[in-house]
Amino acid sequence: MASAVNRFYGIFFGVYCAGVTTFASAGYNLPSLAKTFGIDGGKLAYLGRGANVHWSPKGANSKLIGWSLKYEKKLGNKLAIAFSDTDAGEIGTVYQATNWIYIGTGSTWNQWISPRGKIWSFNRFTSWCKGNRMSTTEGKNLLINKRWKLQKTNPKHRYVFILDDSDDRLVGLVESMRKPYPKRGAGETDNAAQSNVQTGGASPTAPLLESEVT
Repeated sequence: MASAVNRFYGIFFGVYCAGVTTFASAGYNLPSLAKTFGIDGGKLAYLGRGANVHWSPKGANSKLIGWSLKYEKKLGNKLAIAFSDTDAGEIGTVYQATNWIYIGTGSTWNQWISPRGKIWSFNRFTSWCKGNRMSTTEGKNLLINKRWKLQKTNPKHRYVFILDDSDDRLVGLVESMRKPYPKRGAGETDNAAQSNVQTGGASPTAPLLESEVT
């Protein structure tokens, strides 16, 4: 879950929750993107996670995201942003279905891979170092000795949704960034029920024991 998430929405059928979305303000999570769009970080809504259970009706995820955006607009936000994970084979089908604007892929960052294939984001790595009271240099050397590898992540697809369509400057800027929706090859499927912005350490984690590196 994304750091500093503080807004939660759900779609219910009776007493049963079939799906949730979580949002945060980008001032803490994505300050550089807020500057890119020329808006205050508190006005850029960041869709941190969206997921539906397997039994939810067809289209429930799209309806949930649509309703969530209406509430985000009522809060005075000007723009919403979400990502789809290329590592998981996602292209953002649910965002395409709900008329988000695709603005291409974003930047990459470092992640650690264990000999057994465990993945740690940079945030999780720093949390682990802090929990074990060591510097990042000490942590890096320890992981290398344990045969962990440092590599770059794949870039994520970026989607935005204009919440304040009365802002002509913002509308024009976003439209200038618009790109054709990414498509997938024949036979491939997309997990449209789930949007995972930052996996493996996007949110603060509990202190991790040194034994976890093995």
